[in-house]
Amino acid sequence: MRAIGLLCLCLLAGCSSVVMVRHEPIQGAQQEKRLANGWPIISSQKRYKVEITPYDLVGNANGNTSYLLAVKNINLEPVTVGTENISATFISETEKHLKVLDYYDLLYELELKAARRQSGNKMSGLGAALEAAGAGATGNTQGQFVAVEKARQYRIDNEIAALELENAKIKLAEEIFQTRTIAQGEYNSGRIVIDTKALHKTPNGIFNIQVNIDGETHYFRMKRSQIEEG
Repeated sequence: MRAIGLLCLCLLAGCSSVVMVRHEPIQGAQQEKRLANGWPIISSQKRYKVEITPYDLVGNANGNTSYLLAVKNINLEPVTVGTENISATFISETEKHLKVLDYYDLLYELELKAARRQSGNKMSGLGAALEAAGAGATGNTQGQFVAVEKARQYRIDNEIAALELENAKIKLAEEIFQTRTIAQGEYNSGRIVIDTKALHKTPNGIFNIQVNIDGETHYFRMKRSQIEEG
């Protein structure tokens, strides 16, 4: 039984070791680099000013990769900028094109995780209901009480999960880089998320991030390197 339990845990967790990586911006030609509260920011200025910094200096190689991006319009005409203006590749032994996730991609991921959690809660609730029915049929008062308490906890867990999902949606809308039209002197800023889940076996390499605005391209390079244990 213990072996089966461990196998289930492995299936749920994936039984994969966590690989930690460091993110370091690489300053390019005609780019400025500065520190803000210890955070490295790379700035590129042409007709538009674009700044980028890692969302996390140290992260998990098994998940997505995020950066904070800010675009300032120093041109006379308004311009529309969003994730559709951003592209990314990862260069290690080969070059791999990566998807820059937009708001709706990330919203779908949130709702999918919530649905999986709710499904798990539903199975727990069903088990509690069956347990209560069995205890009632045998006259086991204590067992019936425990099962009813489990069912109550199932309802509470569902309510908490629903509240957490709504809060996560609000946070996502507030912080993610979305499509906006900005006039002269205005910024569009937020977190960009690159789908790097397939790179978990390739921790070392260089991210090439391009921001294309009205025919003008800003290139950024970010080094990702594995943090050795010990």
